[in-house]
Amino acid sequence: MSTYDKNGEIENGFILVQLKATDSINLINNQTAISFPVDKRDLTLWLKEFYPVILVVYDAQNKKGYWLYVQAYFNSIKNFTLLNIGKTYNVNIPVSNKIKNSTMDKFKKFKEKLYNQVKNVIHSI
Repeated sequence: MSTYDKNGEIENGFILVQLKATDSINLINNQTAISFPVDKRDLTLWLKEFYPVILVVYDAQNKKGYWLYVQAYFNSIKNFTLLNIGKTYNVNIPVSNKIKNSTMDKFKKFKEKLYNQVKNVIHSI
């Protein structure tokens, strides 16, 4: 996904979005989060990605989407390593992370924060 400034000009970088749909969401923690299984192969790819990866789980029955900033989520798990998981890993997506109009602004800020961290990169041969 590309983002645009207030003048409609395209901005540098991308936000990668992975959409997964389900007919049945699994609510946990007193219905404050959704537990969703993610394939280890997807995680291996996503966690090596430079750009922000947003997982969107679409609840087809209720026509609602929920998002998770993948790299930030796994960065917050102390001592997480792909070596210690099986073929899938269940992520917990807060139900407050509902897709709405303002959500895209959050995604844009994730990308901007990343770019601010690496703005002094020097490309050389």
